[in-house]
Amino acid sequence: MAMIRRGTTPTLTFEFEENLEDYDIDELYVTFAQRDIVFLELNKESVVIEGNVLQLKLTQEETLKIMPYVLVAIQIRMKDTDDNAYATELMYVDAEQVLKGGVI
Repeated sequence: MAMIRRGTTPTLTFEFEENLEDYDIDELYVTFAQRDIVFLELNKESVVIEGNVLQLKLTQEETLKIMPYVLVAIQIRMKDTDDNAYATELMYVDAEQVLKGGVI
């Protein structure tokens, strides 16, 4: 299982079966939640798409919003210019604490 450590700047990589560049994506959201509460939502401007891979880099401030030791649920939703809407299955990653808190 993947893991996100609080206070770090990880690059998250999501691989799709289809080439995302074949879709004319109008809107895209990557939503993060813990215990069914959304704590972070990033949009299309926050991601890089190359072929079937979507990547995004989180900031220290964003990862510090994560509660340690509580699973993080992630879902990607998008809509193309033809008004077709898509959503991934929920993906889960572990959240890990750091000893020195805050932004460095």
